[in-house]
Order: sequence, then structure tokens, then C-alpha cells
Amino acid sequence: MIYLKGCEGLYNVFLVEDEVVVREGIRNSIDWSKTEFNLCKEAPDGEIALSEIKEVKPDILITDIKMPFMNGLVLSKILKKTMPWIKIIILTGYDEFDFAKEAISIGVDEYLIKPVDSVELLLTLNKVAQVIKDEREKSLNVEQLKVEMASINYIKREYILNNLMLGMANTEEVLTYAKENKIELLAKYYLVMIIFLEVENYNYKEYLKALNCAKFIIGNDDNSILFSSGNDKNIILFKNFHKKSMEEHVFKAANTIKYEVENQTECYVSIAIGDIVEKIQEVSSSYKSADKTLKYILTFNRRKIMCFRDIYEKSSLENNAFDNSVIDKIKYAEKSDIHKIVEECLNLLGESENSSMLHRYHVLMNVISFCSKMITSLEGDPNEILEEEIKKAILISWECEDRESFGNVLRCILTKTLDFKDSQSGLKYGNLIKKARDYIEEHFGHEDISLKFVADYVGLSPNHFSSIFSQEMGETFIEYLTNVRVNKAKDMLINTNKKLSDIAYSVGYSESHYFSAIFKKYCKITPREYRRKNKKLS
Repeated sequence: MIYLKGCEGLYNVFLVEDEVVVREGIRNSIDWSKTEFNLCKEAPDGEIALSEIKEVKPDILITDIKMPFMNGLVLSKILKKTMPWIKIIILTGYDEFDFAKEAISIGVDEYLIKPVDSVELLLTLNKVAQVIKDEREKSLNVEQLKVEMASINYIKREYILNNLMLGMANTEEVLTYAKENKIELLAKYYLVMIIFLEVENYNYKEYLKALNCAKFIIGNDDNSILFSSGNDKNIILFKNFHKKSMEEHVFKAANTIKYEVENQTECYVSIAIGDIVEKIQEVSSSYKSADKTLKYILTFNRRKIMCFRDIYEKSSLENNAFDNSVIDKIKYAEKSDIHKIVEECLNLLGESENSSMLHRYHVLMNVISFCSKMITSLEGDPNEILEEEIKKAILISWECEDRESFGNVLRCILTKTLDFKDSQSGLKYGNLIKKARDYIEEHFGHEDISLKFVADYVGLSPNHFSSIFSQEMGETFIEYLTNVRVNKAKDMLINTNKKLSDIAYSVGYSESHYFSAIFKKYCKITPREYRRKNKKLS
């Protein structure tokens, strides 16, 4: 159900087949440009395919059953658990019927007997496409959602779950309601995710389509509950008995919802993920951390997926000694907000023209302390950035200058802080991405390099790393790795006399045919044609 941007109407098809002749036959026997299908990727075995499928997120997988390293059944089992929206067509021989029966039990959608006829393959693809269309229409059924939202039970459910988020619900009342309505709430661990939907021109129909799409995606997930909280916020409460699998499950859900909603509707999605807590009474704490993360996202990382620790792992930006409303305003402020923040700080001093020195000093120190922590959390040096402003501020506070002078110095401190924040907002993951790129640059020639290996190297889960890499680089991990390999191959084609098979192996491809197909897809000409046109050696 995921469409390539700019290719509306196309279903992305991923082909996994170890026999080169069969793979080329499927690729070349159909004029894909005249169908509603896009053959987006190929792979010679399940192990290579798996990491690429996680990046490409195709609609349909065509896979052989018998393959080296990872066969089609193992690949299908994994995908049905991790990316259940993918429709799978299995290719099998006459002597592999037992395998075909097992494939059906896994949940494979269709199977074809080899050798594959192009007409039969297209008929099967069209059959699968119709199932996808039907599911998509159901996921965008606005009228059905409207009826549900108007029901008394729905309203009561939203009320109780929202009170649970805010810490206002009686636990016994919540559990009793859940039991009466067959909602399983008991678990060992809980986590709250907030989905923020943005739609242009306040198009309520598109908003409802996006909401129903998200609801449809998690509809069969017994470990999550979706409900609305108003102000374009929708909440998912995740529950699990295993902490280790919680984060991976949540990031998969977040990525799936973001991709599906943004490709099927006109809504843009921001997703904030809270902390894991161990008791249902602590769910409100997870919600608060998710809500703080959302405020951060909407300030300077809009339309991203972020979790609470992304922002607050280096230092806590809370300061209980200072008014929390002022702290929140500074934390999520833009430059246009500075005037209001200064006015609020001045209001804390009272109405007299010359407030007490100690009171002024207290307000000043809390502003400086908080701004310093914010700069430090963004890997800056507050002593260097705020040095002159701090000196002026302390001098003014002790010399009992008037409120206007005091307000001006606060304005300077906040301006310098927000200037630095704006300059750093896009560089939060700079060091991590550089580390990953350096690793790819050094190991691109290893056939087994994968998203998982690089994620392990930089210390993140594969799903978290995939999300960060795509957001920061503007392309998926596989796209980046393939571009590196193709560019290295170009250099060798021009500047060496190596055989094509040796170049393919040098840049990480064990099969020269597969390498040639990838090269042609990216460069629009074959490696031999590229060498002939650009050869520098005599």
C-alpha cells in the first residue's frame, strides 16, 4: 500500500530469485512501463533482499522458494511479522508442493508454478493489486469512522483513555471499563506515542482519512490502542511483556504509519515517542515525555519521528526553581516568541519600576541557567556564546537598573540562544551520520554489509537508525549504499582495465549480471557502454 512519490498509481514489486535466467526472464518478458506495476528492486537471495526490502518497502514481493542462504519461506515468515502489508507471491516447482503448502500456512497470498508465464504472472499481480485496492479503500473509509466517532461508547472510551494519559483516571475504573469492553490493558511495560497530523487548508476529510489509515494499520495489533486527544493529536498506547522488543515494535509502527499516511493522504505526519514505564499508573509519565517531545518536534524538527531520549539524553532541561511555563516557552520558542517571554519574565518581578535586586537576580540566573543547558544539549559552549550578555545582565541586576534595561538584556540572551539553536537544529545527528558514512566508505565492497551491521556499529536499533538516516540524508540507506557502489564502479570503469566481474565483486556484488542491472538502473546505460564512452586509459 506504499507508493513511490511522483509515481501515483504504481505498485512497487520486489523480485527475489537466485537463478539469473529466471530473474531476467521475469524482468524482460513484461513491459512494466505499460502496467500499473513498478519492478523497483531485485535480489539473488532472501538474505540480501531482507535489508533492501526494509528500506524500499514494496507493495508486492515475488520470491522463489528454494534459494541459498535464506530461502523464500524464511523470508516470507519474517516479512509477514514485520511488514504485514506486503503481498507475497511465491514461485515454486512441481516437486516443491510441500513447500507451497507451508507457504500458504504462513500467509503467502499467491503462488505460481515455474517456469513462470508472463500472462499468468500479470493476472496474478492484478489479482493481488485488487486486494491492495480494497484494503486501501477500507483504510480510508471516512464515513465508517464518522459513525464510530459519534457513538456513546466511543466517546466514553476516548474520555477514559485521555484521563489515563493525564493522570486523572482511577486505575480500577480504567481496568473495569477495559474488561467490560474486552480491551486488554494489563502488561508489564507501557509506552505512549503521539501522532500529530497536519493537513493544508484544514481539510477535515483528509484528516479523517489519515486517522482511519493509522487506525487500520494498527487494527490487528493486540498490543496497541489508538485514540484521539484533539488538536490534531492522536495517541497510541503500546503495551508489552518484553521490554527488549518494545522499542523495535514501536519504531516499526511509527515508520509504517508515517509512510502509509503521507503516501495515501494529503496529511503530513510528526511522531513523538515517550519513555517506557512499568506500571499502568505511570502511563501519564510516558505521555508527558511524548508530549514534550512533540513540542520539540513542532518547534524545529517538524514532520519527523523522534523519541524522548533523542532530545533529553545529554542533559535535563528542566529547572524546578523557575516558573515551568517560562521554561516551556523558552524550550520550544521561536524568535517571534522572545517578546512574550521577556514580558512574562518581567511579570515575575511584580509591578514596581525598581524590583528587588534579589528577585531580579533570581529570574536572571534561571534564564541563564536554562539557556546554558539548552546550548550544552546542542553541543555548544554557553560561556563562549553568552559571555558578553551574561556580564551585562549581572551588572544590570546588581545595579538596580529599570525594567526596560533588564528586559533588553534578557532579550539579548534569548536571541543568542535561539540563534544557536536554529544553527544546530539540523545537525543533531551529524556525528552519528558521519560515523555511518565513514563505515560505508570503508566497507562498501563487502557483500554482506547491511543496514543492521551499520546500525550496530553506530549503536542504534536498525529501525531507529533507518529512520534517522533517511531523515537526515534525504535518501534511504540502500539508496545511499548503492550510489556509493555505483560511483566507485564508475571510477574503476574509467581508470582501470579490470574485468566487469572483478569490478562488480570489488564494489560488493557477487553477480556481474545483477551489478549490471543495478548500474543501468542508476546510470541509464550499461557498465560496458559507460566504459566505452568515458575510458581515459589508452
